[in-house]
Parts: sequence; C-alpha cells; structure tokens
Amino acid sequence: MILDSAAADALALPRLPRVRVQAVNAIGAGPLSNPALRTSTQALPPPAPTLECLSAGHNSLRLRWADHPTARDVLQYTLDMEVKPGIFAMLYQGPSRSYKALRLQENQTYRFRVRASSDAGDGPYSEPYSFTTSRAAPPAVKAPRASPLGESSCLLEWQPVKPVGDDPISYVVQLQHSGSSEFSVYRGRDTSCTLSNLVPRGAFHWARVAAVRHCPLSPEPLCGPYGPATSFQLSSPSATTTEPASESATAAARSTTWTLGDQQWAGLLVGVFTLVAVLVAVLLQELVSWTQ
Repeated sequence: MILDSAAADALALPRLPRVRVQAVNAIGAGPLSNPALRTSTQALPPPAPTLECLSAGHNSLRLRWADHPTARDVLQYTLDMEVKPGIFAMLYQGPSRSYKALRLQENQTYRFRVRASSDAGDGPYSEPYSFTTSRAAPPAVKAPRASPLGESSCLLEWQPVKPVGDDPISYVVQLQHSGSSEFSVYRGRDTSCTLSNLVPRGAFHWARVAAVRHCPLSPEPLCGPYGPATSFQLSSPSATTTEPASESATAAARSTTWTLGDQQWAGLLVGVFTLVAVLVAVLLQELVSWTQ
C-alpha cells in the first residue's frame, strides 16, 4: 500500500512531537528523513470553570466563576440557567467572570452551569450548581406622627406597610431620649401605641418604627429597615398654661391685619372714584368750551 499522508491520534502524542518519514519497498526500508519534521498539535478546549454565589438577594443572585487550573487562553464564557427540568437557557456570554441574575423569585432554588471557550473551541459544561434566593424584608415604615397626651405621655401613630404575600406583619418601636441610646418600647401588630412616663420633661425624644415579617416556614422573623425618626418634645405645665394666651394674641394679630387690609381697600376705592370724577368733569368742561 502506497500512502502519501497519515493521521495520528492527538491524544497519544506530546504537545510538540517530532516526525520523520521512511520509505519501504520490496527490497527493504530506506533511511529515515533528516532533519526531523517538527510540528505541534492543537490545544484542547478549556475545562469547565467552577461556579460560586457571591451574594443572594430576594430577587437576584450574583455569581462568579473561576478558570480550571489547566485552562489556557480562554476567550469567553457561557452561563446558562435551568428554565425547565433538564432545559437550560443562556443568560450571559462574554469575557467577564461574574454575572448578576435578576428578576428571580424569593426563596427559590435555581440551577446554573458554565463553560469556557478558546480558539480550540467550546469546552464542556460544568455540572449544574444550585443556589437559593433569600426572603424579602418588609419595606421601611414612614416617619410616625406624635401627638402629646399630657406632660409625660404621647400617642404615636404610623401608616401600615404593604404585606409581603400572606405573611403577617408586626411592628417594633424604638425610642431615644436626649443623651441616651435607642431602646424598644413596643412590639405588636397595631399601628399605634401610647408612650408613657417620658422623662425628663421638656427634653427632646426621637421615635422610629420598623416592620417585621413573620414567615410560617422561617424559624426567625424577618425585620425590615427602620424608617425615619420623628422628634417631639412634651410641654411643661407653665408652657401649657401660657399656650392659649399666645394663641389668642396670634388670632388678634391676624384679625388686626385683616381689618387694616379692608380699610386700605376702602380708601383705595374712594381715591379711584374721586380721580374718575375729576377726569369726567375736566372732559365735560373741555367739550362745552369746544362747542361754544
């Protein structure tokens, strides 16, 4: 059999093999070619990277992958997510080594796989990795409204937050006095509470509210962020007795202002009518003089 070409299994050869050619006929084998032909085999596609989850939110997962130790000259990566059992859809393709999957559902497990590609072609996919999103915390509560009830008590009211699913919502109220740290004064499902025995009198107080989500399948309740604080100050007895007098003085000042305003309007109208009458008289006099 006469052959002028041959193929060798690349897996059985070193990366840079040296090849020599020899001719054989009925008499015998000729000498090997000299010098030897130096050639190289094409590199294999890169192995699958390893995948990990950097952070999990209630509707997102931030993923990162790392090259296999033997991978060389990787050009791009392909990240897939399982959309149906056994069916994957591509989420990302490019040179980056991280990706944030968005628009996910809370407390759900998702499966991902990744592969690397080089000039040699696309490498194999990794085994599917499973990651789970977290639960959504309730939103922040708006600043409460404080209504003093006396010298040392106050009614605190706030707007309810929208529940997450069918899970019940409760509230926790924190209070802080001037020069003190925060401490909880109320826990419950009502949207109001009465703060009593507030001391010292005349000092400033700050109150803020946070919503707490109670998940039946979660061992611990999920507390949301605290909303903005409301500052208030309870009046002393002396300030309470003098408050009506100040309100009366304010009302009298407003009444005086409105009375002066009416007088000014009346004077302005009289002046306008007088000016119009003078102008009419002058015009009539000029008209009579012109006719004569």
